[in-house]
Amino acid sequence: MKFIQKLTIILAVFISFNVVAKEGKIIGGADYEIPAWFTDSFLDISDDVEDASDENKSVLLYFHLDGCPYCDAMLVQNFKSGDNLEFIQKHFSVIAVNLKGDREITLYEDETLLEKELSQKLKVQYTPTIIFFGEDGKQVFRTNGYRTPKAFRHVLEYVVSQSYKNS
Repeated sequence: MKFIQKLTIILAVFISFNVVAKEGKIIGGADYEIPAWFTDSFLDISDDVEDASDENKSVLLYFHLDGCPYCDAMLVQNFKSGDNLEFIQKHFSVIAVNLKGDREITLYEDETLLEKELSQKLKVQYTPTIIFFGEDGKQVFRTNGYRTPKAFRHVLEYVVSQSYKNS
């Protein structure tokens, strides 16, 4: 009996240690890098919208979370390669926003927030989330979560055609 009790205690301690050691880590996560061609922004969205409009583009905020496998898949399939890459570069000014980040972003002239505060304000709950802004600086469309290249292309074309104005 003593052997089984000791073994049970050792096993319980071992299991507890493994649970604590893994707490807070994303299992199955993916390391990824934001593409270098994304807009190098001062993170003033009003200015970014104006600059994008001057180039006949719309602003696309790409909300991501470090280690997110869906963010990685979305980047690889749409923003780093594939049929959508050229289309996105032609029509959008893409700005990466880290869901838990600490960079300051000015959404409107009198409102500066940290990335994580902006994420909360815009009710971003999933990654990747993509929010599109029109030439007036207002949100015109959003997608929550991963989209296949084909499904994402429909979203991109919807925004580029400004079909949201007819809704």
